[in-house]
Amino acid sequence: MVLTATENCIYLCSSFAVTKNSDMEDEYVLWTRESKKDFTEYDTKRGASEISKIKNANEVFEALSKGFSRYKDILDQSYVSSGPTLVDVLDKLIRMDVVKKEVPINDENNKKKAGYYISDNLSLFYYKYIFRNISRMNVMDAEVFYNKYIYKNFETEYVPKIFEDICKQYLIRLNKAGKTEEIFEKIGKYYYDNPAEKKMGNLILLH
Repeated sequence: MVLTATENCIYLCSSFAVTKNSDMEDEYVLWTRESKKDFTEYDTKRGASEISKIKNANEVFEALSKGFSRYKDILDQSYVSSGPTLVDVLDKLIRMDVVKKEVPINDENNKKKAGYYISDNLSLFYYKYIFRNISRMNVMDAEVFYNKYIYKNFETEYVPKIFEDICKQYLIRLNKAGKTEEIFEKIGKYYYDNPAEKKMGNLILLH
């Protein structure tokens, strides 16, 4: 049976369980249905257990899940003790392919405009909706929890972000297969000044 996006989200909520590791840090274990009767521990290549071993990983993930992507903002929001410590955490998460670093294609050498993003969709879902609300989720019905803490934001922020990534992956596949009208050499964020809102805007551009 094919589940709708809403049914999948509710199922994920009901499937998350919290354990405690030896360092008393929250660690999540996700169980997925392998058949109608049997459950098996979900084992990703990234490995939740490996992430739990990285000190300050939860704090960095939480900052990223709230939309803070610039290095300075992540440092301020995550309360990581120092810049070198944050660099080390980000480097480890990037090597595990759960976090990615992006630079604007029109200013690739500008480190100040580099952004860090959660690249693993399951991790993004967990830290965006579950991690900070785990105590509430553990005492609430999964559907009630979804409607109160996930539904509205899921439709307006999470889905558009994932759809953007899917479109990029699709265009890259077409480009590699030579099926685009014009072959592009770069695809990514293009940063521009937005004087009206006194901030920098960005859009996805092919080059």
